[in-house]
Amino acid sequence: MAGHFIDCSESIVLDCRCAEKLILLGKEADWRLRNAIFRCCCGENLPLNDRMDEEAIRIEELVRNLRVTHG
Repeated sequence: MAGHFIDCSESIVLDCRCAEKLILLGKEADWRLRNAIFRCCCGENLPLNDRMDEEAIRIEELVRNLRVTHG
């Protein structure tokens, strides 16, 4: 079974007010060149300026895991 693979050098996480996240694969500059407009499933527009950095994502995951284990 032949497949296609894309090497991803970077990723961007866009954070919506409804708590959903959109993960973009690739470099930010490439997405900016396309003048891409991203929309959350709730209908909210997600500009590239609303992204979370990797440290913020790790902190959010830690907090979520603490809530699950300590209820």
